[in-house]
Amino acid sequence: MMASSTLTRLGNLSTAYDRQLSALSQAYSDASWKLWAALSPSDWWNDGVVYGVAARQAYMGMMMVQQARGYGIANAISVMRLLGGNIPDPPNGGWLPARANTDPQLTAVKNAVAYRHVAVQSPQVKPVEWPKPTDEDYKLVYSWLDAARTRGETVADTDAVRAGDMANRESYRKAGVTTYRRVIHPELSHTGTCGLCVVAADRTYHIRDLNPMHDHCHCTVMPVLNGSDPG
Repeated sequence: MMASSTLTRLGNLSTAYDRQLSALSQAYSDASWKLWAALSPSDWWNDGVVYGVAARQAYMGMMMVQQARGYGIANAISVMRLLGGNIPDPPNGGWLPARANTDPQLTAVKNAVAYRHVAVQSPQVKPVEWPKPTDEDYKLVYSWLDAARTRGETVADTDAVRAGDMANRESYRKAGVTTYRRVIHPELSHTGTCGLCVVAADRTYHIRDLNPMHDHCHCTVMPVLNGSDPG
């Protein structure tokens, strides 16, 4: 049995780590959205402009992923020190893709794809400039922007968690850990932890990868070390 004080400290480390990733992804989302928000209505249909903005966002996203990996490594080291486990040389803390076989620029372009997808459903509305709150089409047109922004925020949040946890697990594996426990974070959710994650957190795993189970998944992992299960 783990001492209650150790469990409390493990919980605090896990929550602090997840808050770091959330703050990181939000800061990145806000910064990247400023790039898209500067476009005119016609710019959203100009592939040259869209790919240029996406290239800039892709670079920012790579820096975000690199920082998330650093958080994951630091968290694993803190956990292993607390549990008295091996402290391995940290894995590569630089950029590695959070999504296998994907191009960061093409991923960013999908913000425009989301905008266009909803905009073409109202072909009669073709704004030359952004409408004012008193204009008839204001809510409709800004729903197009909301679709693009929501898509970007979802990708940013998922990628930050995925990148951090990949580096986190790499660190544990290098320390000889083979068994993990998924840790849920209802304190970081507006609506509570989903049932899928609750069920997944009720067992241990002996597999190499424990990726986020869905968009906006904020489950983290903890090692089962020397027979001590944080669950």
